[in-house]
Amino acid sequence: MKIVKKIFDKFKGIDEAGKRFPISLTLAVLFVVVRIYMNEMDASFSSNLMEKLNRISMILAMGIPLSLVIGLIIERFLKKDRLKATIFYGLGLLFLFFYYYFLLLDLNYVSIVRYTGMLMFLIISFFYVSRIRLKEDYEKYVIHVFSQIFLTALYSLVLLLGTYFILFTVDQLFDIDVKWKYYYYVFLIISMIFAVAFFLSKLPKPFEDFKDKTYSKSLRILLAYIVIPLISIYTFILYLYFGKILIQKDWPKGLVSHLVLWYSAVSVGVIFLITPVVEEDKICKKFKDLFPKVILPILLMMFISIGIRIRDYGITENRYYVVALGIWVTAMMIHISIRGTKRNILIPLTLSLILLNSVFGPLSSFAISKYSQNKRFVNILEANNMIEGKQIIKNSNIDEESKKEINNILEYFEGSHSFDDVKYIKKGFNLNQMKEVFGFEYTSSGNYYYDEYFNHQRYVGIESLEVTGYDYFVDMKYLDEGLGTRIKNLLIKQGPEGVLSIVREEEILFEEDLKLIGKSLYDEFGSKENGKYERSIEEMTYEFEDSGIKIKLIFNEISGRIEKDTRNISIENFSYILFIKVK
Repeated sequence: MKIVKKIFDKFKGIDEAGKRFPISLTLAVLFVVVRIYMNEMDASFSSNLMEKLNRISMILAMGIPLSLVIGLIIERFLKKDRLKATIFYGLGLLFLFFYYYFLLLDLNYVSIVRYTGMLMFLIISFFYVSRIRLKEDYEKYVIHVFSQIFLTALYSLVLLLGTYFILFTVDQLFDIDVKWKYYYYVFLIISMIFAVAFFLSKLPKPFEDFKDKTYSKSLRILLAYIVIPLISIYTFILYLYFGKILIQKDWPKGLVSHLVLWYSAVSVGVIFLITPVVEEDKICKKFKDLFPKVILPILLMMFISIGIRIRDYGITENRYYVVALGIWVTAMMIHISIRGTKRNILIPLTLSLILLNSVFGPLSSFAISKYSQNKRFVNILEANNMIEGKQIIKNSNIDEESKKEINNILEYFEGSHSFDDVKYIKKGFNLNQMKEVFGFEYTSSGNYYYDEYFNHQRYVGIESLEVTGYDYFVDMKYLDEGLGTRIKNLLIKQGPEGVLSIVREEEILFEEDLKLIGKSLYDEFGSKENGKYERSIEEMTYEFEDSGIKIKLIFNEISGRIEKDTRNISIENFSYILFIKVK
């Protein structure tokens, strides 16, 4: 009975969490309802509705940490004043509407990165908003919250696996067809409703005192005797590498940034976590006092390395994030060296602001990267006398390096933004017009095995198919390339080279090279289109008709590569269905 009582004690407070954070729990429930509804949608629904519901679910997911942060601010500073609480939640709701209608119009590279950055900002903000101006034992508060996250994950996992086992057992013993979608629904309910409610029930109250909270002995041993020695050894290796670079005078251009960045960011976290025990643990104290100074030359090496890349190839979003995180780590190390760790709340506070600035505003990664790549683009054109007024002048005689640089810049804009963001390029430009605009053919930079990759998919299961007027339906996904398939006196074959043929006795009724269809899709849409690969059913449908046969061919997917040098198309994957009418 004691064990049962302990288990029930763990679940106490879930109802209190509903009273304390009703908006957060309501949004979690709505998120689950929307995702289940999306999964239950059939072919009669349009792709536009599916996309809208997907965006709505993303906004609901963002609303959970946003409402939680607002709730913590109200508890901490407004003393649950109902009028002010209503105003704050109203502003949060307006923000979500604004984000949906203006910042999440399309699910492309920029919108997804910005959405991820905003989510991370809200999650990090959650760790400090309720402890602003409370200087004591902030680190113990964060450790306590992380321990509750771990506990929530553990309980949720046990509940999930237990429920899965029950469903599987019922399915096997009673011969009940428990469809896989129900496993997905159970996952949604436990991970989004139960987990959120359970975690919020364990969240500390405002002004809760952590002075008497005991620092975990196992965490202390892990940090002092395992993590700190590993970081110290890693630092020694980097110093040896630094010495090698200085002797050889051969600066690496990419590797060092990643070698240094994540280890230094983790080190900031380690210093944060050991703060409560630095006065009683000699290893922790030595590390806290010495490491922030020792790492500064290594950070300088990282900045020189990434600076070489930026000098040669300009700023991209990834390089921006490396520089931004590097500046933050350096600032934190200098702050710890000078001021110590008395105000560690600055660590998550400044990190969240850096994140927010990285995805919004005139100094965001997107704005700075577009400016940098445009400047690089214009400099190359001017150096080769390819600009007159505001127009690009064709020049086929420029050196190969300049051609490569122009290709790289255009590939960057195609993959991350849009050609509309490139200076001097007219609307509607695509890479197939390179010779017409620049005077030379487009050549891929080789990011995909030295070829350009394309992949177009139909949004399967959300649009109806017209079948009137056809005799046969064939799903070609499972067709054996060598044997083909027979329908009465028809032999349907697809050869290894991608040629589809339909033969009646000795007569060829239909023959089509599917590579040409893949090429036509590539010519129309390119390798990417604003980060989208999904095509409508109309865009993926091809109809053929002559005196003997009528064919409707609908692709589910077609992908392949455009060879770098020859520009020949190589199809790697077909998936399509056929409707056949023999006259």
